[in-house]
Amino acid sequence: MGGYRDLHLRNTQSPSDLELKQPFSCLKINGDAKVALEASLLHKDPAQRLPGFTDIIGLWCDWIPLRNLPTNTIDNPFPFPLTTMGERPESRNVWRSELGKQVSLLSDARKLVLQFYDNWEVQSSKHFVSNYRVQTISDSQVAFFKKAFDDTTAYLDKCFEAVNADYYFLIYRILVRVHISINARSVEQAEENIKNNVARGTDSLPNNLDPVFKERAYIYADNIPKFVEEMERYDFNGPEKNISFEDIWWILMMRLHAWTMSVNWVDDRGGVKIPSEYYHSTARVYIL
Repeated sequence: MGGYRDLHLRNTQSPSDLELKQPFSCLKINGDAKVALEASLLHKDPAQRLPGFTDIIGLWCDWIPLRNLPTNTIDNPFPFPLTTMGERPESRNVWRSELGKQVSLLSDARKLVLQFYDNWEVQSSKHFVSNYRVQTISDSQVAFFKKAFDDTTAYLDKCFEAVNADYYFLIYRILVRVHISINARSVEQAEENIKNNVARGTDSLPNNLDPVFKERAYIYADNIPKFVEEMERYDFNGPEKNISFEDIWWILMMRLHAWTMSVNWVDDRGGVKIPSEYYHSTARVYIL
């Protein structure tokens, strides 16, 4: 899946400042979604800021981790502790439960996602129900998440095999934008549901789940028809007219899990952040 453009989330002159103008423009996030996301920056809990948008780190990036390394650490591109639904135990437990309720009616794509969750629990039942960050990752864990990531790439490539790379990227960018936009108010919706005692029950889920993230996970699933409806508004002209956007949403969430759980990002390592335009500079650096 080529053709990605950089999304600059840090201000070049002041790397500690968040810059949303460029990524919002690139993704064409505007209107109510833009207003909701900007308002969420004032949320007292950093983990609940930019709902949906923080998922982009696991949806936009190519595979990063390398084998035979004790840890795969990346710098958090946001100037506050980053939390995506790709790492939360609430999402994987709620979404597996939702898929399990309709197991006899699942498409092959959704069966693939359900099998991913089942295998994940088998591999690490303790971690599957807890909120954890990867500190060190074994080769087997890397292989597990890499296979899941590759499976999602293969599925998407198959869906759009007849289109050129630029058109593929355009469609993928729309998929990501729609996912972000329809879930931009998931935090305030979840908090409102909890306040009004209309949040979902335990549903045989682990007892240690965060109530806001759990309700957000249900809201994400509730929003799938909205995702499908919004995607079907676009006048696609190729074979993608016959694909299932519901299946694609589930595949995207599997991709989000696989990428996010394969890395460990640090929120603030201190020191000076180096702007990305210098990463490949051949200028000599003298360390005194």
